[in-house]
Amino acid sequence: MAAFNRSELADLNVFMAIIRRRSFRHAAHELGVTTSALSHTMRNLETRLGVKLLYRTSRAVEPTDAGSLLAEKLLQGFATIKDGLDTLELYREAPIGRLRLNVPRDAAVLLLAPILGDFCTAYPQLRLDLIVQDQMIDIIAEGYDAGIRYGATVPQDMVAVPLTAELRWIMVASPAYLARRGTPQAPKDLLEHACIRMYLGDKTTYKWELGNGTRQQRIDVPGHFSAADTE
Repeated sequence: MAAFNRSELADLNVFMAIIRRRSFRHAAHELGVTTSALSHTMRNLETRLGVKLLYRTSRAVEPTDAGSLLAEKLLQGFATIKDGLDTLELYREAPIGRLRLNVPRDAAVLLLAPILGDFCTAYPQLRLDLIVQDQMIDIIAEGYDAGIRYGATVPQDMVAVPLTAELRWIMVASPAYLARRGTPQAPKDLLEHACIRMYLGDKTTYKWELGNGTRQQRIDVPGHFSAADTE
């Protein structure tokens, strides 16, 4: 059995062009090469295969019995390749297939929920798998196509684009709590208050970072209450 290599496919395409045109000159014009180049290609192909594929006369080119059989099989093979390439056009015209996203709860509610309806209408052939979880898993290792993360938690080797302006985190308290415990006047006052720490899904916590735009102060507040929720 003859060995197959990458250049074989190009040579077989030359053979099929000659079969279609029944002429070296016309096949050369179709492929944009010289007649002598086609003759050289066919001689090499027949030598490698060890079979004569074409009868060449002064008037026409005809396949041998082996050449006719090969052309019949190649016609089916090239048709299969064309169908495969045509299938790719579906992906160029509109997204199709499966898209797996991993996002935290805040992103699902604030960023995705308002646009999901329009997105599904615009891309009906796209299957969207939306996994909502606050645990900061490795998106690539877990087989996701993309994800949404808080800016500070994106690994350095990941390609990322911002989806919102920079987020500002603020402290809030109910009027009832402030009436009962008093209003803190400086960051150190928080040490005497019942602050709620917010955890990522992997239990990672961050120290509160407070500032007025020019100065920053990090403070580790007491976590009297904890919420296994978002950052």
